[in-house]
Amino acid sequence: MGVFPRIGIPNQRRLVLSAMALCITAPAWVGAADIRGNWFFHTYLAQFTDTRFLEIVQLHTDFEPSRLAAIGGGSVFATLGSNAHLEWEVNAAHHWGMQQHIEVNGIVSARWYGFPWQQHLRTSVALGTGPSYAFRDPSLEERRGREPSRLLQFLLLDITVAPPSWRNWSGFARIHHRSGVFGLVAEAGGSNFIGIGVRRHH
Repeated sequence: MGVFPRIGIPNQRRLVLSAMALCITAPAWVGAADIRGNWFFHTYLAQFTDTRFLEIVQLHTDFEPSRLAAIGGGSVFATLGSNAHLEWEVNAAHHWGMQQHIEVNGIVSARWYGFPWQQHLRTSVALGTGPSYAFRDPSLEERRGREPSRLLQFLLLDITVAPPSWRNWSGFARIHHRSGVFGLVAEAGGSNFIGIGVRRHH
């Protein structure tokens, strides 16, 4: 058993469906302080790394031959002062290599863009979380004696940059993370992918 009690499968399904419905229906009624538009669509490619989330943040990686391609979209739905906002996102990822399945994620993120060099290079950092569902048992998450779980918690760390002349486009790097949250969602192991992508703003 983990630190937290495991949630039963029926409750997990209700949780993921409710959270995804919230993300899909979140209103885009508040304008963002960032000059880019409220709506965005993006795609990214990522590779599996057999290292923990905090190790990746510290620039330690151990890449293995398994990859994903993701496509997604979302919108800003609230501002947080003059240098931050909240945004929702729904994405789908296709895995190939050491595991082969489709995964869908619903995320709410906080994005901050108050860097002093914005006039030279538009930069933002986002941290987000939400439910993640895989349509097959992810084999990469079956390790250390743990059974895989199709439903886990999704976590992202996203760094986005664009020159001032790119008013509708940006590039980004992202950590794509699935986790059982120390047993709160499931006892399964998690996985980490590091990717890069492009985003279109409307």
